[in-house]
Amino acid sequence: MKRFITLILALAIICTTAFAHPFNDVASHWAEPEISAAYEKGIVEGDGTGSFRPDDNISRAEFLKIVTVLIESNFDLTVPDVENSRHWADKYYAFATSSYLYPNRELSYDGVSPAYMNLDSYDLPIKRWEMAYILDSVFANVYMAIGGGEPSINDFEAIKSTYDTSIVKSIQSLVGFEIVKGDEKGNFNAGNTGTRAEAIALGWKSSKPHAKYAPGKMLFGGIYLNEDGLLPSAPGRIWYETDINYYSGRRNGHRILFSNDGLMFVSYDHCGT
Repeated sequence: MKRFITLILALAIICTTAFAHPFNDVASHWAEPEISAAYEKGIVEGDGTGSFRPDDNISRAEFLKIVTVLIESNFDLTVPDVENSRHWADKYYAFATSSYLYPNRELSYDGVSPAYMNLDSYDLPIKRWEMAYILDSVFANVYMAIGGGEPSINDFEAIKSTYDTSIVKSIQSLVGFEIVKGDEKGNFNAGNTGTRAEAIALGWKSSKPHAKYAPGKMLFGGIYLNEDGLLPSAPGRIWYETDINYYSGRRNGHRILFSNDGLMFVSYDHCGT
């Protein structure tokens, strides 16, 4: 199958004829540039035998980790460990659901609820509809950008008749942003499983991402954990951060920090003081 996903989030892709990776099974693969860049950034590893297996299915946990690590890298964050972890993905899931991802346990497709994961479902293959749901959550809750328009995919009517409006909106949004496209026949194939190569190709393009997808807007960093305690705390208080004085290129350290109960501060050294 030709490239299913054409753009990435938070990966700087350098397209050259020689790629720096140790894998013996990705030469001339459509996703080789993305896989190479991801390897250089420490986002992905092989299977221990020299292979990457780009066309193998990818699990829900593996996809969530890739998306979350890209956010971690792009925003200079650290995903904290969690106590009493029972799965390696616990910390990524805890971080995601506390910052940008909102599981919907009222829905269920293919035996799973959108973005709801636990020990029994982490390692299930992820379907393309859920990849779209998670990625759209990143755009909406991190970049504060929402796509729209009538998707140019041939199976959109079938998608609308099968999935909840929240799933339909996610697919519509990503197609509108040109983050995903259809296959050779122009179909999105929402019920198909995603591959390791497709997962790597999902991410943010680090070169002016918000200027491309949300022109005229600032970056919204989501929940600010206030781990150093510099901001005043109170029961039920949640802090958020957003960029200021930034329009493209490498981000500066200028931030506005605001709380859900009306407090607001400005920092010019990325919340250092």
